[in-house]
Amino acid sequence: MTAECKTLIMAETTPVYLQAQISTLVKNLENQTETRPMLKGEVELETRIRELMDKREATYKECAEFIINTDGLSPKAIAEKI
Repeated sequence: MTAECKTLIMAETTPVYLQAQISTLVKNLENQTETRPMLKGEVELETRIRELMDKREATYKECAEFIINTDGLSPKAIAEKI
């Protein structure tokens, strides 16, 4: 993410980072690899998610006004926390 993009997000929105363990992300995304270009390819899904999170998580935490752990929560429970 560019510095300009981070500045805009932080100035114009209320960023919420919906944090989850890698195992939760794999479970939630395992049937969506064909519709998510960043997850397509020969690399195992868990490996690819780890790679992406290694690159992105620090930025997500830096930009987030709120961090919500979503492990084990239903979409309704997550919405209520937000």
